[in-house]
Amino acid sequence: MSVIKSMSSLRPRLKCLPSLRTLYCCRIKLSQNFSTEPPPTEEPPVEYVPKPQLPGKQSLYNPDYLEILKPNIPKYPTLNIKLKGNDYAVLERLQSIIHKYLLHMGVTVTESFAKRAESFKVVRFAPNSSKPMTEYILKEYERVIQ
Repeated sequence: MSVIKSMSSLRPRLKCLPSLRTLYCCRIKLSQNFSTEPPPTEEPPVEYVPKPQLPGKQSLYNPDYLEILKPNIPKYPTLNIKLKGNDYAVLERLQSIIHKYLLHMGVTVTESFAKRAESFKVVRFAPNSSKPMTEYILKEYERVIQ
């Protein structure tokens, strides 16, 4: 009875849209044809049910095969990285980048220090003579990371 009342209340609205009216009527007829039997209550067995956890509190599960995959290569006692360059500022920046990468990879950096700069005198001679045209003094800086 309620279906008929709801249809009669919608008829004035659905007069302008006949396709929508037929669609609505078809839905009402289909819903009357469905069975009223309850769905089966038997659920399939679940092998593993994870424990409910609070958001933000997650545990870390490490499978056994991760231990097997660890390499058997021995670690080196000390790793020396020497950086050489003519520009002190660029060398300092490169040293700090390498230091950050090593820390990110899990390598413990025990020391990083600078060595004294070495000066080189470079003389450019005039063609076919022993007279110097220009003289350059180059400094070579060195950084060591252990």
